Amino acid sequence: MSRRAKISRIEKLIASKLKAQQERRKQWAKALPIHAQRHATAVAAIALAGEPKIDEPLNRAWARSIALDPTTKSEQIRAAQLLFPIIVGEQASSSRFAEIFSTAPAWLLQFTRTVSDAWIIRFRLPEMKPHPNWGTAGFADAERWPLLPNGLLTAGEPIPHHDARHIRLVAQSIVPPIDGIPKNVDLLAPKDDPSHEGGTILDDIDFAVSLTEKPEWSAYERRRMRKILRRLSHDNWSDHIL
Repeated sequence: MSRRAKISRIEKLIASKLKAQQERRKQWAKALPIHAQRHATAVAAIALAGEPKIDEPLNRAWARSIALDPTTKSEQIRAAQLLFPIIVGEQASSSRFAEIFSTAPAWLLQFTRTVSDAWIIRFRLPEMKPHPNWGTAGFADAERWPLLPNGLLTAGEPIPHHDARHIRLVAQSIVPPIDGIPKNVDLLAPKDDPSHEGGTILDDIDFAVSLTEKPEWSAYERRRMRKILRRLSHDNWSDHIL
């Protein structure tokens, strides 16, 4: 096989891999609203009937909210499907969720990553700042979204102040400015801003997630994360942690 033929074969293979990756991302993006609705319903049930306590594993509060096994994915989904018409009723889901979460503990909203739901299906949340006592195991537990975490927010060793995971904690405390979010946002559409370095919203998400695995960030990585956070929030948290 000639060198040119080998290069052409490699290019076709890369193009095929990229196409498959893009298709998987599109399918995930399409499924996000239903994942967010089910997750928000489960958190709402906990806030209303679970009596959540920060020093108690969250699956106990979830168990108090329902009469199903709280540890399996299938039961959580089924419970959310059953609870949605009961909790929301005839109200618009955005209004009902906003009403329920307006008095929910901030630590619960952060531990369950409810900010993700709010951004995806558009409902208001109260302003909040990152909880100061996150543990390493608690952080990993919270990453189960769109499933609920099972344990404690504070479980594990305390996350060091300059740890890269703080970027995720800050992002999950930034509530969406509902009036400023355009409807039917295409997460895969390129940014209109020519100075944007990521390309799409999902590119930003992928970039932020990749940084959580790195103990140290380059000057470029810090600069880009500042831009991402500043697009989401009007405060100065990004300057404090970056």
